[in-house]
Amino acid sequence: MRGKTSLIAALAALAAVAPSQASAAGGPVSGYGPAPAGAVSADGKFRYQAIWLGRRTLLARVQTGSGELFGLRLVRGRFELPAVTPDAVPTGLSADGGTLALTSPPPARKGRSTGLLVLDAKRLRVTQRLRLSGWFALDAISPDGSRIYLTQYRSGNPLDYAIREYDVARGRLLARPVVDRREPDEDMRGLPLARVYSPDGRWAYTLYDGGSSGAPFVHALDTVRGVAHCIDLDGLRPVAGLGLRLSPGGGTLTITGRHGPLRAIDTATLGLTPVGAPAESAGERGGSSTAAWLLLVAGAALCALVAWLMMRRGGRPASA
Repeated sequence: MRGKTSLIAALAALAAVAPSQASAAGGPVSGYGPAPAGAVSADGKFRYQAIWLGRRTLLARVQTGSGELFGLRLVRGRFELPAVTPDAVPTGLSADGGTLALTSPPPARKGRSTGLLVLDAKRLRVTQRLRLSGWFALDAISPDGSRIYLTQYRSGNPLDYAIREYDVARGRLLARPVVDRREPDEDMRGLPLARVYSPDGRWAYTLYDGGSSGAPFVHALDTVRGVAHCIDLDGLRPVAGLGLRLSPGGGTLTITGRHGPLRAIDTATLGLTPVGAPAESAGERGGSSTAAWLLLVAGAALCALVAWLMMRRGGRPASA
């Protein structure tokens, strides 16, 4: 439904009847819960929100600039656009803007199932609805929406989990977990701290704290091929204040601390590389300033030379 109603007006009207999702859900044990700001399309034009109304969920597609509503859909059941990290980085919207995926909140009791909802994002039309046995949380989605990745919490333990792939076309959860093929027997460990996506939405890079006994690591998930790579970050303790930063072109992933860059990963090889990108950037900025200063000096010298030659020939510089 395309109308003139602003998002602020719509949410204000719903605020009186909609319960607080964070408090109602409790969020996963890791504490991240729904993404408060919803999910924004890759081109920045539209924002998607999920609001609980009793036992139903109101989905809204809103133009980011004007707040104009471009779609509303009320679906049965409670679903959320989840945050995958403490800083509320959302997931669930494909990079091409065509597919939106939501999951139900964590089951209240062991043995319960998790709901997965797949929609045509532009029309907010439900294309698939299913129940997954156990506790799952949405982790990532491929750029074309054909693959959805879920974190499966085994035995209801938030620290015992695996990444699973859901094939949208076949409507099937693949049996094998997505693991690093170089270390297929090594379990994922710890809780996510930060997440960034490659510019094309293909790669989801997640920084994990490594748990109480392991080193932090970056989980690089290729959402197109369904392949994962784990890059260990030995010696990075404590983990408080760690974050991720991706260079504008996506070539370098930097692990940052409270006082600057700590490690760097070449995203082409997924190997650690010297922490040079920030320094090079600073050098480039310094180089640009130096170059500009040299140009000014050279210009002044050229003007002085021209004036000197004119005076020797008996001429005078023209005045305005």
